[in-house]
Amino acid sequence: QLYNAVNPTLQPSTFRIGGTFGRIQLPLEHYKHIVLVSGGIGVTPNLFIMQHLAALAEECVANKRTVKWETIHWIHANRDAHLLPVFAAQLVKDVNALRSCGVTVTVTGGCCIL
Repeated sequence: QLYNAVNPTLQPSTFRIGGTFGRIQLPLEHYKHIVLVSGGIGVTPNLFIMQHLAALAEECVANKRTVKWETIHWIHANRDAHLLPVFAAQLVKDVNALRSCGVTVTVTGGCCIL
């Protein structure tokens, strides 16, 4: 009713909404230093980026290549520190994989530093 009251001559529109698709567009393997900044729900894409970087690092080690990254800094602001354990296990795994390849990784999130 509100739609018709605003403009009765408009035809209804159809919208398609989908999820996240594609891959990371930046060639992250070409950079020496990476800084990720996020807040709140922005943790999700940055977790994916950290998993991607860890997988690339493990691939380099398996193929006896060195990684180009020297440092990765992730700064994340969140309102509730109790949400950190939700993603902490995966993040620790990724950070350890990167550190084992000689990459200095610093993650700050609200009340903790990893």
